[in-house]
Amino acid sequence: THTHTHKYKHTQTLSVNKRVEIVLRLLILLLTKMMNRFQVADDLKEAMEKMAEAVARRGMELEEITRQHQQHNPKFGFLSPMNNYHGYYRSRVAYHKKRLEQMKGQKQKSMMHSHQQGFSVSSSQTIRQPSVGTAYPNQQTPTPPPTH
Repeated sequence: THTHTHKYKHTQTLSVNKRVEIVLRLLILLLTKMMNRFQVADDLKEAMEKMAEAVARRGMELEEITRQHQQHNPKFGFLSPMNNYHGYYRSRVAYHKKRLEQMKGQKQKSMMHSHQQGFSVSSSQTIRQPSVGTAYPNQQTPTPPPTH
């Protein structure tokens, strides 16, 4: 029991400043490890972003093929569900899919609107033609000669 009380006395003899210093060092070490885990190098972030956008456009098959072909390339480690960055990558794929769906919806609305305006039938049953160059997009609109 004598050695037990001696050990206890030793921990009590640590000054408050020393205890605070130890706690702060541990906290800094823990925060540094956490920050390093979440910081993504620019080249890796760029690779994840490009891959996420491509997978959103072309489908999950592209991800599977890339995972198989790049399985030994650490730059594509984020494709593995066990990788620390896989969650971030997945969130970017979801973001790009949603963005593409929104763009597709806007494009469809725009096409429907322009189609309704370009070929509307009036009460006298005359059909308005679209302006020059829109009916045949490959046809060049002639430029007027320069005026002197």
